[in-house]
Amino acid sequence: MLDCVGIDEVIFVDDAFSTEIDLVAAISVMDKESAGYVLGTDADLADPDVRRAAAEQTLDRAGDEELKQIRQRALERRPETAADHAAASELASLMPDGRYRGLSLDQWRTAQGEVISEVPQRSPLVLFDQSFENEGESDRYGQRLLREFADATVGQHAWWGLMTHTVPPEGESEARREIAKQEGLPENRFVLISKQRLTDDKAAFSKRLRTMLLAPAFDELFEIVRAAAIDAQTTAVTEARKMTSEELEQIIVRSSLLEGVWEPETLVRVFALLQRPSVEQAVRQNDRVHELIASMRCVSEASRELGDGDADGAQAPVEDESLPGPAWRLQRTEIFMDGDYLNAVHLPVELGDIFRKTPGQRAFVLIAQPCDTVIRRSGTREPELTHCVLAEIKALSGDDLFTQFTLRYFDETDGTSRAVHLNRFSYVRSEIVDLCSFNANGQAMIRPGEEPSTRMEPALIARYKVLGQLAGSALQLWSELSAAVGNEARPQLPRLLGWTDGDLLKPAQRDNFQELTYPLLRVGRLLDPYARALLSRFSQYQARDAYLHDLTRLS
Repeated sequence: MLDCVGIDEVIFVDDAFSTEIDLVAAISVMDKESAGYVLGTDADLADPDVRRAAAEQTLDRAGDEELKQIRQRALERRPETAADHAAASELASLMPDGRYRGLSLDQWRTAQGEVISEVPQRSPLVLFDQSFENEGESDRYGQRLLREFADATVGQHAWWGLMTHTVPPEGESEARREIAKQEGLPENRFVLISKQRLTDDKAAFSKRLRTMLLAPAFDELFEIVRAAAIDAQTTAVTEARKMTSEELEQIIVRSSLLEGVWEPETLVRVFALLQRPSVEQAVRQNDRVHELIASMRCVSEASRELGDGDADGAQAPVEDESLPGPAWRLQRTEIFMDGDYLNAVHLPVELGDIFRKTPGQRAFVLIAQPCDTVIRRSGTREPELTHCVLAEIKALSGDDLFTQFTLRYFDETDGTSRAVHLNRFSYVRSEIVDLCSFNANGQAMIRPGEEPSTRMEPALIARYKVLGQLAGSALQLWSELSAAVGNEARPQLPRLLGWTDGDLLKPAQRDNFQELTYPLLRVGRLLDPYARALLSRFSQYQARDAYLHDLTRLS
């Protein structure tokens, strides 16, 4: 997990590491077993006076190295530091070699200036004990140390948190809120961990550590989104102010009165329609966001490996007096997602995706159960979706409404509505439409062997690799067979290979069989709830009774 976020060093500041101790006094109040362990003797030390005398004699003749070992054993067995030593020992065992330091309060006071000054070059995780009574400070002195370090590293690549034996696991959340309030710490950054988790439940400790490591990333991500939202809000206000009073009356007042909606709610909706796409695009296209998400996924996966357990006929254009241009354009942003954005950020194909056959303007919409289109982390679907429905989008026909689903404001140039013709559809291999999501221009194309875009989601990267292997094999076989058969048979090879679906989408190869491409381009997406309404209508059409025809239709 530490490597995921680039942590170079883990420092645990605890009075358990202090070597300042009155050994004779400490040993004399121990039980006989602990005293014998500390002094390294099997003698009967049941009597306190005997323990004191044995301690004095042993310490008088001990050399420097032996004295150091006795002091360390005494700290381990002293009742007030035994729990701290056990937790510190467990923490050390979990940390990578060479990246962990345990420091006493005095040692931290000596080292903190250097640690803070090196933060731009080295990224530390500093954990503070809460109580430093064994070094002459208060039982809450660690909170002060943490606040000082947090204040000194604001906006820098550093992690910090509090570990204490004074708070049980079930009291972490309440204590965290109270301490954050007392010390003025940001609740979204401050994490408190009970030391009991180290000795009693390492999986739970791993989960709390994960929370600590993710906190700065969430903090930075929130700031990026906040800044994008502010920028988009300013732009939205500017765009809204460009509307004339007549347009605003139509959108804010008259349309609201028609539907019984409070006018300010409609105005808020207008701002949202202007603002949200800009925020989403700014965030999706921010390289730092992708870096943060990658580190978050890495931490989460590493934590799982440690066992923390959280498991997976055209209408007339609508731009007239009854509906001003800005109104239908705003409405359209709520119904359709822009194809340029959709493809640039490599969103996987799903219900409602709109395609255009090239060359030409024939348009189709993908109809499939949303759960069936989801790509799993393995790069496959479960169960695998071999084919999907592409229903044709054509002009509205006023005499056959049963077989049509209206797409209002479909044309992005003039707002003309179209219709999905439910009786004009084709079954197309899912691999073909998936290819569109791999390319920033939305083209159904793949070059086996090329690396996928780093902006793809992990599942889509896996899908890219799966289809890359399939396409590579198909191209190789296509090449070999093309060399072996005559000119008349070559056009039939794609059909024989199973990579074509009738005459709708015929594949082509380029660059001497280095690229597989289809005449299909993803140009947009029908959004919810409209996409689900389309799915429902298509299902109803498929389930209609036999011979259910229009009784008024004569031709």
